[in-house]
Amino acid sequence: MLKIDRSFVLDLLTHQNDAVIAHTTIALERRPGLRVRAEYVETVAQRDFLLEHGCDAYQGYLCARTLPADAAVSVI
Repeated sequence: MLKIDRSFVLDLLTHQNDAVIAHTTIALERRPGLRVRAEYVETVAQRDFLLEHGCDAYQGYLCARTLPADAAVSVI
């Protein structure tokens, strides 16, 4: 699995180079057996950009806040 690092995700809406790097990384997912996940997705706009460009796997505060281990176990 390839991960799009938070440093690119955080600024992908404001810095053209970060958007190009994210888009190019997502394009690699078209290769058989390769998956791409974006890290630290915090806003709906970031998520929408990623979805629009074909990245359907992401993690970050938009999905769930960090939990202590004992709280995470009770959610499962």
